[in-house]
Amino acid sequence: MVHRFILILMLILNVGGICFAQPSRKDFEYGPRPALSVFDPSGLIAPEIIKEISDPLLKTYQSEGIDVFVVILNDLKGAPPEHVARSFAKAWCQATIQAIVLHVPGQSDSPWIVPAGRIIKVVPPAEIALAVAAVHDHAILQKDDAEKIRTAATETTAMLRHWVKDVIRRTEAERAARIESESQKNLRNKLIKAGLLIGACLLIPLGGIIFSIVRKMEARRPAYFPPHDNPRRLGAPYAGGNHAVTQIGRPPRSSQGG
Repeated sequence: MVHRFILILMLILNVGGICFAQPSRKDFEYGPRPALSVFDPSGLIAPEIIKEISDPLLKTYQSEGIDVFVVILNDLKGAPPEHVARSFAKAWCQATIQAIVLHVPGQSDSPWIVPAGRIIKVVPPAEIALAVAAVHDHAILQKDDAEKIRTAATETTAMLRHWVKDVIRRTEAERAARIESESQKNLRNKLIKAGLLIGACLLIPLGGIIFSIVRKMEARRPAYFPPHDNPRRLGAPYAGGNHAVTQIGRPPRSSQGG
């Protein structure tokens, strides 16, 4: 139980981003990637078994782009297994969906399953750690090294295939839907802005046309004469002529009356 807890903790820390320096492809000590999907430089496993394990892995890699590569070493020389596995992944794995199955015969906690590539970017680290621990626990129960490797490689392939189907594709679909929604929203905003701009451009000449029509309508109204205030006259309407008027003032003073 304690051993499994330590394994899960190591996987969480490793998947979560704590990793060691890795060699580049140019200075990788094991050279170029071999033709098979199993690398056994010391010949620890029989060649026919190596081919039996490699063939389905290679087929899956070529048809589905899921690269599960098995590395069999007789000694890690004190290096952490995850570091060694990621070194092989960086140097040899080309696919975006990949995992290294690292096995050292005689090690009680071998094989180690180390996913790499896009998987560790989209799948939560805790979920990866639990799935890897389940594959590891099943693999170490097998009777010999060949069966341990076969079990680990087969179940790791199924694990990656499950994540591709249920996690990565769903994430891609959600991302595509989100991008489409944002694109439609941006298009609507652009159309609204263009409509407002066109409306503003049309409003100016339309206002000029309306003003011109109003001016023409006012010019065509019937003419009228303003009211005339005639001055007051004395006598009959025709006495003294129509324009005869008088001014009434004080009578002149008589010279005799003093």
